Amino acid sequence: MNEQWGHDGWERHLVQIQREYAVRRDRFVDLCLQHLKGKVDFTIPDAGMFLWFRVLLNSDMQNKPGAMQEVFDSMIANHVLLVPGYMFSPLGASPEVRDKPYIRAAFSYASMDDFEVAITRLARALEPFTSQAA
Repeated sequence: MNEQWGHDGWERHLVQIQREYAVRRDRFVDLCLQHLKGKVDFTIPDAGMFLWFRVLLNSDMQNKPGAMQEVFDSMIANHVLLVPGYMFSPLGASPEVRDKPYIRAAFSYASMDDFEVAITRLARALEPFTSQAA
């Protein structure tokens, strides 16, 4: 790429991608705030292309062995494919991290037109397990 674009071309490309990710992040976050209130917490990222959710499990699900597997099974049933947080742990799928209530969502891949459908499906999948139904 350096031979084709040169350093200035590479920098222009990076700035363009930064702008695109910012637009995508802002739309994704707006929809999450609208549809996932009471179901997840998250921090709006300053960089990157992922949102990390902490699922707000209800009292019946907190500390329940296998709770997050139930959540992931519900996500699959609702056609939601997100990555469990434990997949990024150096401990792998060990019992210490397997039921931690974290999931990672990418806003870089899906089309922005699909964001609302995806987040609505996630809200539906989480509803039986979270502190508050929206």
